[in-house]
Amino acid sequence: MIREHFDREGWAMVPRFLTPRDVEALRAATDELALKGASLSADSEIDGARYEVQSARGRRGEAAIRRGALRKITFASSASPQVALLRNDRRVLKLIESVGVSSPRWIVDQINLKEPGVGTGFPWHQDVAFVAWQQRDAIAKYGGANLVIALLECEVADRACSRVKHDLCVHAFDSKLSLTDGKQPSRALAGGHDRRALRVEDG
Repeated sequence: MIREHFDREGWAMVPRFLTPRDVEALRAATDELALKGASLSADSEIDGARYEVQSARGRRGEAAIRRGALRKITFASSASPQVALLRNDRRVLKLIESVGVSSPRWIVDQINLKEPGVGTGFPWHQDVAFVAWQQRDAIAKYGGANLVIALLECEVADRACSRVKHDLCVHAFDSKLSLTDGKQPSRALAGGHDRRALRVEDG
């Protein structure tokens, strides 16, 4: 069921993927990471994690709208043992495998902290463009998948997550089987025309 939907639409939703206790632990870890960046007014690196501040236009390298306003934390697992636990979590690995990625490897993780009503929306894009070239080559050769774990509920009525939103995004790729040969992206991925707003619960 998940695989069929993923192949057809380019995405699939798995409600209650993590337990409430897991979600609460990740929220606490997110709060702890955010606290480390509470004094930042520009992009910085802390304990191996890369902090990007929230600017008025949402562009990297610009000054924060105020001190401590964060947009995202990349490589959060480098600074948080709780996030790092997901790297070998069997639930994560099995889910990625279920959409056709055998022997998945963790490439990068990112906690998104975008505040409501600030900056701009995210235009259609492919995340592979933002990883190192070695990883792009691996994804092109073997295929890959993203896993986004909502840590707060997303309100569709608020224009697809215009409220405060926390989520954890994991990128993984296949180390054995090529998934890209002869396959075209679905309509949802190829042109962004089939956009839809979904109600997303935490976990």
